[in-house]
Amino acid sequence: MALYSIDDSNKQKKENSIGTKEYWALFKRYQGTSLHDLLKDEIGKHLPSSEEINSRHLGKSILSGISISKQEISDEQLGALYGMVLWHTIAELDQDWRFLKEAKSHPEDKSGMIYFKDKS
Repeated sequence: MALYSIDDSNKQKKENSIGTKEYWALFKRYQGTSLHDLLKDEIGKHLPSSEEINSRHLGKSILSGISISKQEISDEQLGALYGMVLWHTIAELDQDWRFLKEAKSHPEDKSGMIYFKDKS
């Protein structure tokens, strides 16, 4: 199905499952690797029962529970990769989802997304 922005005035503008901005090169570099598969599998465990996903909360839970070599990827890159794998995984599901950017409570907070199943 598709992933749509709730903030977009064009509510039917389907988002790409892989972004076009420069930082998506990280996703493309790891796509199909064991690290990508691990993140996708961990994310997949949460999707069937979830109506709403806070990417920061889920990421904290998933990333604190897996062991990754620091030589393979830095913590900052791992967090970014997780976010892109989550985006891609949701965008490829058989159900429509919507998203909005999570408001930061502190300027140093990492950005996050709130994803939710489209009930329409």
